[in-house]
Amino acid sequence: MASPTQCRYRIRESWNRPKTLLRPAEASKTLAVGTSEADVIKLKIDSMESGNYALVQVVQALASNKVQLVPQIVAGGGGSGQGGGTLVDVLLANLIRDQLNSNPIAPVAPKDLSS
Repeated sequence: MASPTQCRYRIRESWNRPKTLLRPAEASKTLAVGTSEADVIKLKIDSMESGNYALVQVVQALASNKVQLVPQIVAGGGGSGQGGGTLVDVLLANLIRDQLNSNPIAPVAPKDLSS
């Protein structure tokens, strides 16, 4: 009869055996996927200049993360006609933007004026 220690060792050994058998297969799968992805990237770079490819990748990353590129409010130092506005204009614009974001304006149905 096997001792409890021997039983634990056999259980642990049988538990780890499938993992050791799968590791080479997982490694070759990872290598194959990585190599094919690298080949695709090389083909993409060859189809356009490397700088353009990098720019496309940056734009895709910005778009997928919803990075806002254009500011919602512009604070400038000029008077009217130069864009931006005074600090009061910026504060009012912030207040209006916050109000619109918290309570969007619901569309209003037109009134019937025929009666």
